[in-house]
Amino acid sequence: MCFCKRLCHKYDRCFIWVYGIQYANGGLKFLMILALQDFFKNYYKLSPSESQFYITLVWLPWSLKFIFGITADSIPIFGSRKKNWIILWGAIQTVLLAITATVYIESIQVFVALILIVQVAGCFMDVIVDSLMVMQARRDP
Repeated sequence: MCFCKRLCHKYDRCFIWVYGIQYANGGLKFLMILALQDFFKNYYKLSPSESQFYITLVWLPWSLKFIFGITADSIPIFGSRKKNWIILWGAIQTVLLAITATVYIESIQVFVALILIVQVAGCFMDVIVDSLMVMQARRDP
């Protein structure tokens, strides 16, 4: 049996898609940091120390992952502890990325706040997908 068939037989197909998309999203965050460095330098004309301050601020949500996990496990949205959180944060991330990609924002603070929320969304979804992976792994003897 080929790898894909074994994978689809062992795990839920919806889970496989969510898992793949989220980890592609997670990998793209590094490209976003490179783009931010260029954007801060060329458009906002920030010094390297100011640029690094804002990039550090944007990465801050990744150190708070445990809070997002507790929140997702403790507070259901419309009766679901996982699915609706992913939908909510995915929609927020999509809208904010579309805004930052299409609208030039004059204020560096507003721009960084939007990117910070995008990172919170990505981090929150990462925690939820990790918990889904644990749930799927428990089903497999």
